[in-house]
Amino acid sequence: MTGTLFALSEATRVYPAHDYHGKRVSTSGEEKRCNPRLAGKTRDEFIVPMNTLDLPKPKMIDVALPANRNPGLPHGI
Repeated sequence: MTGTLFALSEATRVYPAHDYHGKRVSTSGEEKRCNPRLAGKTRDEFIVPMNTLDLPKPKMIDVALPANRNPGLPHGI
């Protein structure tokens, strides 16, 4: 995941599948700089702690995943 995200232009919009205090869009550049779970991590370093968080299913995941797979913002966001 980090390899894909970090290969994108820093201006590429990404739509998190999590509820970040009402924030529904970010950029790959912002995530590279500010997201402590991603910056400088290998895939395994990212997966292990994420699997132990025991988080509920993100409220917007059914909207965010299609938005991240296809360019543009889906209707309703």
